[in-house]
Amino acid sequence: MAAQTEKAIEVDDLSFTMLPGTPDVLQGITLSLPPGARCVAVGPNGCGKSTLLEVLAGSKMAPGGKVKVCGQDPFRTNAGQKVALLRRSVAESGLGEGRAAFMRVWQFLGLKDPAASATEVVGELGEEAKRIERLHKALDLSGLLLRYCGSLSDGEKRKVELASKLKEPREIVLLDEATSDLDLLARQAILEFLKGEGVTIINMTHIFDGMEAWATHLLHMDQGKVAHLVELAAQSPPVWEPSGGLFALVASWLAEAGGSPTSPTMPPVVGVGEHELSGPAVEVKDLSFSYAPWSPVAARLDSLLLPRGSRCVVVGANGSGKSTLLSVIAGRRLVAAGDVRVLGLRSFHDHAEMDAQVTMLSTEWKRQVAEISSGRMLTFRELANTAMQELVAAGLDMSMLAGRMVRLIQMLGVDPTKPLGACSDGMMRRVQIALKLLRPAKVVIVDEVTADLDVLGRQALLNFLKEESEAGCAVMFCTHILDGLDGWASHMLRMRPAGHSGELLDIEDASVFNGTLADSVLRLLIEDAKLKPVPLASPAVAPETAASSEAELPFGWSSRQTSQAGAFGNYGWNADKGAEDTWSFASVAPNPGVMPTAGGSTSSGIPGGTNILGPTIMPTQSSDSCPFGSERHQPVDALIRQGKIQPESQRPQH
Repeated sequence: MAAQTEKAIEVDDLSFTMLPGTPDVLQGITLSLPPGARCVAVGPNGCGKSTLLEVLAGSKMAPGGKVKVCGQDPFRTNAGQKVALLRRSVAESGLGEGRAAFMRVWQFLGLKDPAASATEVVGELGEEAKRIERLHKALDLSGLLLRYCGSLSDGEKRKVELASKLKEPREIVLLDEATSDLDLLARQAILEFLKGEGVTIINMTHIFDGMEAWATHLLHMDQGKVAHLVELAAQSPPVWEPSGGLFALVASWLAEAGGSPTSPTMPPVVGVGEHELSGPAVEVKDLSFSYAPWSPVAARLDSLLLPRGSRCVVVGANGSGKSTLLSVIAGRRLVAAGDVRVLGLRSFHDHAEMDAQVTMLSTEWKRQVAEISSGRMLTFRELANTAMQELVAAGLDMSMLAGRMVRLIQMLGVDPTKPLGACSDGMMRRVQIALKLLRPAKVVIVDEVTADLDVLGRQALLNFLKEESEAGCAVMFCTHILDGLDGWASHMLRMRPAGHSGELLDIEDASVFNGTLADSVLRLLIEDAKLKPVPLASPAVAPETAASSEAELPFGWSSRQTSQAGAFGNYGWNADKGAEDTWSFASVAPNPGVMPTAGGSTSSGIPGGTNILGPTIMPTQSSDSCPFGSERHQPVDALIRQGKIQPESQRPQH
């Protein structure tokens, strides 16, 4: 556990720059923390918090004598091995890529086969094994050990990454927004586990639910400097009491330091006239979605009727199907059971007409923009000009777009001239949000994109979305961060795990919402943690009739779902799921708009009498959503040799 040195972390007048001749990212940092301290680090996006953690972990070299952890230089000695640095990005763990995507969780974690016996999962129950058992219990990994890593949700991947990084005891743990993907229960459990370890912790976060009782120190950074370092035990009453809580205190600190505005400085510009308020924005009936017929239900929602102009917060435990549901509503997945309509249009079938009216903010487009900007000194102004030209070509008014862009830049505090490669994660997130919201929409779907934003940035986005909803736009806002949401939402959609149906809750129902929104959601999560899984039903085989759904789609699409987990090639819109890109083939089916002819063939020349991928290959027993770990499946090379699929170079282009 923590070493018995006078100070666990010491920083003395540290200044640090990324490149010679560039401005200092850190300026005159001086701080110290005793062993066992639990420090919550706060500050606006781009103030140097992540850089400081990298220096403390020994990932970046600081001037000699300026930084010590456990009494030694973390870069020049092996003291860095005593430090665990957990970053915001799950992608760095490799869970969704390459071989790791096809490994069981217990294999990735280096455990014994959990099928042997409960005690053999971590070997003989010595002290180290008992510690790992406590860690896994805190992360609730028992239901994930047999799953494939590539089939996990982002929150579940975060749990596995935390289990991997914390497997070996460390004296110092640095959390760089590493708990933002976790639901309230999981976040509290892992923080309590670390508290029980007695290690020194710096938790750099923009989430403050429950932090008042957990933290021993509070660090506020601004413009690369230490603005406040408060030892909470020495404060009576607590430093945040006059402000009304830690969240309110941090918001006031950031506002005083000149953070980004929490409200736009010019009138809202909707740009599409008054939205029609008649009819529901989103309608779902009897939805039950699985990534393969033999896998458990990933998302179930028996009924949803969301009016236009509403603001719906989507909550639920990790793995309850929140992101899956939103991707279905956005038209990225074809569902076999259920009816999903957006603005009266079928979400998947009518995607060409629906896409111009629906905006989805997810992690997929964040990676795209980051990759585009990484190789050159690309600025926000260049990307914005290109985006505006494309929208004008599509028929939108340039003056409306220009006013909307100015409003977004002012609201989010974006510097149009700064190279994107020099932006922090939080500032990059602001850039991408501004680009996505430039086009007016009638439905906006937000899937966990506020975790990188500081308090003021998140509040500015919420204010913007509220104004959009008041103009008629329906907003679905999926998040685990509940600070500042009290009084914002008009509806709450509670997604439930283990195959149970979600439900739309009345935000005014005092029997459900008693106290803060965070308190209410925590009670709901505790209830859902006790649910038993709904038994997995055998996949139903619908009789072939002229009125069947197959007649509405090109030949072969329904059978593709049975042989490829949740993927429909290039038409699956599944890039946001990461690992699924490696599970699917480029589509050889025609575009969804091409219907089979009466003679049984499509206009693209694909015959209607044969299955494109050959006979369906079904495993005899599997409960996982990733079937490719099974030896019963033929390898890709064998399928190519048999002519059942085509190599990339020979596939027709549509």
